[in-house]
Amino acid sequence: MITAAAAILAMSLATAARNTAFAVIAMFAWIVVIEGLIRTLKPSLSSWLWGETVTTVTSWSRLDNVELARGPLMSAVTLAAYLAVIVGGAAISFQRRDIATGS
Repeated sequence: MITAAAAILAMSLATAARNTAFAVIAMFAWIVVIEGLIRTLKPSLSSWLWGETVTTVTSWSRLDNVELARGPLMSAVTLAAYLAVIVGGAAISFQRRDIATGS
């Protein structure tokens, strides 16, 4: 499930940016740099980040070292919601650029 989510995320980012290198760099930058800054500056938001969400779903247990520990089912729903928003944005971006639609 996590591998499929990562593939969907990468495909959506690559579609939106029309560049696969962008998808790889954006995912790395988000997980390593941006989430690290958020954890440092606003620790109360750390339970809503990709890292904690994916870790909770993968281990299928609550995390003990976070302020707001969500259960694995809620984390899976959160992950699905994040992916739905990103896929929706990529679909809208693709539709606006597609010359075959005639609009």
